[in-house]
Amino acid sequence: MEIDNGNCRSIFWSDGRSRYSCSQFGDVIVLDSSYRTDVYMVPFATFVGVNHHKQPVLLGCALIADESEESFTWLLRTWLRAMSGRQPVSIVADQDVAIQRAIAKVFPGTHHRFSLWQIKAKEQENLGRLGEGFTNDYEKCVYHSQTADEFDATWNALLNKYGLKDSAWVQEMYEKRASWVPLYLRSTFFAGIPMNECVESYFGTLLNAHTPLTEFISRYERGLERRREEERRKDFDTSSFQPVLQTKEPVEEQCRRLYTLTIFKVFQKELLQCYSYLGFKIYEEGGLSRYLVRKCGNDIERHMVTFSTSNLSVSCSCQMFEYEGVLCRHVLRVFQILELKEVPSRYILHRWTRSAEDSVFPDIESWSSSQELRNLMLWSLRETACKYVDAGATSLENYKLAYEILREGGRKLCWPR
Repeated sequence: MEIDNGNCRSIFWSDGRSRYSCSQFGDVIVLDSSYRTDVYMVPFATFVGVNHHKQPVLLGCALIADESEESFTWLLRTWLRAMSGRQPVSIVADQDVAIQRAIAKVFPGTHHRFSLWQIKAKEQENLGRLGEGFTNDYEKCVYHSQTADEFDATWNALLNKYGLKDSAWVQEMYEKRASWVPLYLRSTFFAGIPMNECVESYFGTLLNAHTPLTEFISRYERGLERRREEERRKDFDTSSFQPVLQTKEPVEEQCRRLYTLTIFKVFQKELLQCYSYLGFKIYEEGGLSRYLVRKCGNDIERHMVTFSTSNLSVSCSCQMFEYEGVLCRHVLRVFQILELKEVPSRYILHRWTRSAEDSVFPDIESWSSSQELRNLMLWSLRETACKYVDAGATSLENYKLAYEILREGGRKLCWPR
């Protein structure tokens, strides 16, 4: 709590499950402060991460005094302390000046991406009058530019064609292009959060700007339980179901074994698509080679893949791996040309694997008290126990197996009979 002269200004809370999730999925966060002011004039904010099923996971919440830089700075510092100082790689948040300054102050080096819903609202306010022709030209410039030079040229042509050189908002958005234009975001890991879609609110319609405080807690708890039940269901599906292989490629079997169902489907789509591409070696020196990869019958869609035999490192100009953490179809096509049978381990992100929630245990020194460490252990064990219960209840045979495993564990822990 933030206290001023004996009065509570702001409240932040994060339970053990949220802090446990942050130790695994705190690299990318969405700060949703869109629940601005309710009938009691108390802004509500949520910190949300992306788990290994690409589901939203709650990392913390707050009711804050106001929307000032001071309040957001307090909020971010409090969240950072609750997460034992683990600064995120990237954050999606509004572009309000107060939030921008607070992020720059508390999360130096973290890539701040602007919330799409706010950009869309401002676009409509400042550019909506220009019509459909402008919208097509504008979206082509923003979403289809492949290089900085191409973006600058298309942007300047747009300003000249529609007389926008004197627009202060347009000038500001150009200066802040690294925080919203896809071209400048691709090189940073954002867990594949779509660039052209608004991030869904964690609590959906259960909470909104007009929710009375008298109903807030009950609605909050219902929304949280619903989301966590969805997480448990995805965990169960991943442990119980095996996706069908669609090729004879060893890399497909490898990734089916390692990835969750959701991430494997992303990988499998890229693998199937790679058959529609041609790869040509255009450069080689020592252990470094470069390939031009283009789609069959489409000379426009082409990307450059660079591969090093010395350390099995690879990169593609599409930057899908950097942004989403899964190898793209262009790299997989080159792997086929090189007859590589396995994806190098560095390109299998642990956060996307079936075991992402297993054996993830922060250093004891990173927790400020023994009580905090105990809370983390409790939540970790409870989540694992829930998986045993879900899997064991599917059949009598599985029940007997799960029961025997728990009994054996109990004997080793010297449970009282």
